[in-house]
Amino acid sequence: MSKNKELQKPLKRLFFDLKELFEKSFGVAGLNLNGEIARWEDLTRGGFMDEWLFSYDAAYDLLEKIQSLESNSEAQEK
Repeated sequence: MSKNKELQKPLKRLFFDLKELFEKSFGVAGLNLNGEIARWEDLTRGGFMDEWLFSYDAAYDLLEKIQSLESNSEAQEK
C-alpha cells in the first residue's frame, strides 16, 4: 500500500463516520446553551456557525483534491 493511501485511510474513515452521524441524527443538543438543538447544516459549510465543523469540510475538500490528483496521475501513466 502506498504511503499516500495509508495516510488517506483514517481521514476517509473519519469523514464517512461523521457523514453517517449527520445523516442519522439532527444535530447537537446543548451546544448553544439555550435549550435548542444546533442543526448539522448550521455547523457545516454555509451554516451560520460553520466554524465549529470547518475541519469536516476541509477534510472533504482534501479528499476530493487527492482523488482528483490520483486520477490525473493514473491517466497520465497509461
